[in-house]
Parts: sequence; structure tokens; C-alpha cells
Amino acid sequence: GGGGGNGDFPCGPNDPALSLLDGRFSVQVEFEGPNGEMGCGGVVPFGSRDSGLFYFFEPSNWEMLVKMNDACNSTFNSYWFFFAATTDVRYRVRVTDTVTGDFRDYENSLGTRSPAVTDTSAFMTCP
Repeated sequence: GGGGGNGDFPCGPNDPALSLLDGRFSVQVEFEGPNGEMGCGGVVPFGSRDSGLFYFFEPSNWEMLVKMNDACNSTFNSYWFFFAATTDVRYRVRVTDTVTGDFRDYENSLGTRSPAVTDTSAFMTCP
């Protein structure tokens, strides 16, 4: 996990972004492949209110599932961010709270098999 003011995220407002929980959160993914190819992950054109898929190199080859869980209740009072990637390329996932502007970054190094991420304290920004 992470967060704060890392300004070198190359994906911008005109690049693909996945909107989750009715627009409350926006997710973008940058990647770098083994031959130095870089880009912003594409959004697979279907999903649900709380989850979606990204591709990196080809639209038919899905790389990552992301999910936002609204746990804004008296027990947890937070939004949870989960994702799993089936890749060993370098990537950085950025999830942004569109209301507060706060964001979290999650990174993987080139050649490292991506672990699943289950961040149950990603955003303590309810409601």
C-alpha cells in the first residue's frame, strides 16, 4: 500500500480509468513489460458497481481484477480495496477517492509474481 504525493504517475485524466462505487473511486494502472514497453492499463468494457478488469498488452488478455468494498458500517467504517493480478510485469495501481482526492498506490516489481492485495483499511473516508 501507499499514498501521498507521488507526482510521477504517468496515467492522466484522458487515459483509461475504472469507476467504482458510483464514481466515488477511480482506479488506473500503469505497467512496464520485460522489453521496456510501458502504458496505462485498459479497462475491459464490462464490470459491476464494485469491480472490474484491466488488460495491459491485448484487450483479450486480462491481467488484473480490482474490487472496492463499501464497509462503511459501525464495525469497519472504511472502504476496502482488493485486487489480484496474473502477471509478473512491473505495475502500479492507483486508486483515488474522487471526493477527498486522497489516493493509494500499490506496486509490483518486474519479474515478481504479483501477490493478491486485500487492504481493509485503504480509505477511512466514510461515507
